[in-house]
Amino acid sequence: MSYNKIEKSIARFLEDYPFIKRISKKYYQLFQYFLNKPKKNFSSKLKMKKISFENEESFFGYYDKSPVNLDNTFVLFLSVNFSTKEKPKKDKSIKIFLYNLKEDFFIKIADVFSYNWQQACKLQWIDNETFIFNNFDKKSSKYISLIYKIKKNEAFLKKENSFPIYDSFENFALSLNFNALFLYAKDYSYKNLNIKKISYKNDGIFKIDFGTGNYNLILSMEEIIKFNFKSSFEKAKHYVNHIMISPNGDKYIFLHRWIKNGIKKDRLILGFLENKDLKILSDNEMVSHCFWKNNNEIIAYLRNDKKIDNYFIINLRKNKISNFSKNKFFINIGDGHPNIYKNKMVFDTYPNKSRMQELFIYDFENDNVEKIAEFFESLEFYEETRCDLHPRFSYDGKYIFIDSVHSGKRNLYILERF
Repeated sequence: MSYNKIEKSIARFLEDYPFIKRISKKYYQLFQYFLNKPKKNFSSKLKMKKISFENEESFFGYYDKSPVNLDNTFVLFLSVNFSTKEKPKKDKSIKIFLYNLKEDFFIKIADVFSYNWQQACKLQWIDNETFIFNNFDKKSSKYISLIYKIKKNEAFLKKENSFPIYDSFENFALSLNFNALFLYAKDYSYKNLNIKKISYKNDGIFKIDFGTGNYNLILSMEEIIKFNFKSSFEKAKHYVNHIMISPNGDKYIFLHRWIKNGIKKDRLILGFLENKDLKILSDNEMVSHCFWKNNNEIIAYLRNDKKIDNYFIINLRKNKISNFSKNKFFINIGDGHPNIYKNKMVFDTYPNKSRMQELFIYDFENDNVEKIAEFFESLEFYEETRCDLHPRFSYDGKYIFIDSVHSGKRNLYILERF
């Protein structure tokens, strides 16, 4: 947010020159940091607590899932006994733990070999006592997903699925080809398989049935490419990312991304689970982070028809993208990660010139924005090892969870609202 219009215009221009942008961006950020060093590494209006073991690092993952279960008893997190300034390695595992928030004790769940620093192993709650995550099965050399059930302060393996998950809903999950992410999106990939090539016919979006553990391809990459085909698709590399199932479970959104001459472009697509119907929601070649506000509205950071990059609200019934706020705060806002509880939206920013990541709460009813915290991110955490705050509400809105490296280590923090 501290970058001006000229700086942002230059950044937009350099989108067509990704290598130059990558190098110049880092050194410009370093230069600005030395000019604007912060006086402290964090500040918060809310009471904060770190969830971690001493001398270890901890985190949860992406902004679309809450670490805590429905009744605020157990918090899921990952513990790391090496520096997360390193890129993830297939021979270094991390550990999943449950933390009892009410009685203050830990339960070890499993060692995990398939993970990244942005989304971890897609660890997520299915219901108040059941959770799921991905892992790598060394015997079969395959990515799998494991469902665990909590009983009397212990967790037991309930089901093993022969396919990894991305987003889950009650008795099923949707997923994508993690091998494609290994080729085209290292930040979100797993490193266990050294894949060289994928087939668009067998790639795409998959559905996993928790009852049987079976999976099937419901939408191929071939079908996605053919849908509203664009000339820029020719000779490009295509993949799917960021699948999000709607709150009622009958539809989903995903990003179709393609890379051509090193330039990445995106479009946001809506899919329906009862059939193969698809609908383009945004097609101006830049879509970033989204969140379901309800079954018929989506908050998304995207580029609209006027070539403006900002948060917008997508109304599925009206088939319309529009501003959701009149607050001048959003005129010059940068990208972030939105998470919504009822009429409140918590969202973060990428580091400003002082390398401070800011945390805000927006009220949809009174159109007010409040800054609640800020956290320092050193340039030692960068690109694949970066640590976005990824704020997430608890299911009752009482807590906000973030990942932060303001202490020099990656850790999961809980912020108490009331």
